[in-house]
Amino acid sequence: MSEEKKFIRGFATRAIHGSDVAKGEHAPISTPIYQTTTFDVKRVLKGETKVRPEFIYTRGGNPTTREFEQKIANLEHTEKGFAFASGMGAISGTILSLLKSGDELITDHEVYGGTWSLFTHYIKNYGIKVHFINMADETQIEDTITENTRMLYTESPMNPTLKLVDLKRVAEIAKEHDLITVIDNTFCSPYNQTPIDFGIDYVIHSCTKYIGGHGDALGGITVGTSKNVIKIMSESMDLGSTLSPFNAWLFLRGLKTLEIRMERHNANALELAQFLETKDKVERVLYPGLPTHPQYELAKTQMNGNSGIVTFYLKKGSNVTNFIKNLEIPAYTVSLGDAETFIEDPFSLTHFSVARKVKKAIGITKYMLRVSVGLENIEDLIDDFQSAFNQI
Repeated sequence: MSEEKKFIRGFATRAIHGSDVAKGEHAPISTPIYQTTTFDVKRVLKGETKVRPEFIYTRGGNPTTREFEQKIANLEHTEKGFAFASGMGAISGTILSLLKSGDELITDHEVYGGTWSLFTHYIKNYGIKVHFINMADETQIEDTITENTRMLYTESPMNPTLKLVDLKRVAEIAKEHDLITVIDNTFCSPYNQTPIDFGIDYVIHSCTKYIGGHGDALGGITVGTSKNVIKIMSESMDLGSTLSPFNAWLFLRGLKTLEIRMERHNANALELAQFLETKDKVERVLYPGLPTHPQYELAKTQMNGNSGIVTFYLKKGSNVTNFIKNLEIPAYTVSLGDAETFIEDPFSLTHFSVARKVKKAIGITKYMLRVSVGLENIEDLIDDFQSAFNQI
């Protein structure tokens, strides 16, 4: 690290100051939006440079987007990133860039509904076989690996069950068998978990969630070593799911407040989870920060914070619809990570496309509710939930 950058160390400091790819000679405080599709490269013809310009066409690279990519890579303790138009764009782009027909992928049967749909309905059309198992059980991982297995793909925590996967053990198993490891780290954000530190190869985010934090921009990103990410960049030029410069700028704005937002999300979620555990109309609460979570000890070893998602079950026979309707503050909607609190029933919304037998097997019932706890005053949220409980 250069002398002038020696104090760019803490998470918030790096999120605010960690890259200046796009700032140029005028040194603006706010990163400019390079709202252009193409760049004039005439200087090559004039002999002013013999190096191929970094930016030619925005589908392959843009200064605003590149600054965002570098900042996320830095926050995830790695070297390089490539940004996509959505989180699902990042997942599909990464998978299709790294795997080919005949390859096999192992994943968890509790992954996000959109990912489950991609793996179930589309990936197989490319000749890629997907095995759904319980990745919290390393014996199942070992037993499922074949000579054609190329990738272990996971989330931790899972959406919406908040089950954890031992990232260090997954990485160790993968290295023993020369496999690629990929994790969707959206639920944690780089503030709460850095999977690269445990040996994971690729980290994916839906930037739409905590990274953006304001519910106004779609985007995704995959980060890893330069050698690894270059493989994805070259393939994704053809796939075309590229992040727009404007959305990259919105995400750069979001990064400036990511640490203080995540601290509030973490604190609010823990307090709401503790409150929910006291309610006799609640069957069970799932939150990694609660001692009652089955992987509470694992959470302490690989997460810096427990994030802002709380999942709970109303007791059987409860009127779930009325409970949601009686809540004043939370919006009934999908997505997560915004300043506003959201509530949803995964059975009907985020995991609608997942087969009923799969939902039943992993515990997604009509009584399960997932809360993305926002930044509101926690006293107001708790009072609102208490009022809703009083009406069912």
